[in-house]
Amino acid sequence: MKIIGSDFDGTITTNKVILPETRKQIKQFRDAGNIFIIVTERSPQKFKDGIKKYDIDFFDYVICANGAVTLD
Repeated sequence: MKIIGSDFDGTITTNKVILPETRKQIKQFRDAGNIFIIVTERSPQKFKDGIKKYDIDFFDYVICANGAVTLD
């Protein structure tokens, strides 16, 4: 098993959209039994808003508020 942590704003998102290829690559990584973690400076509520805005369904955990909060 492998684990990847990735920043959200400006890394997963490009020009405030998530590219289809980005979604595809993350899905393939997770389908192979790996863990994908989103790391963001956003508060948990701001991240929840982002889940709706960007239709995010491709993470196992999220680290919010610069490491102060971890959610699954």
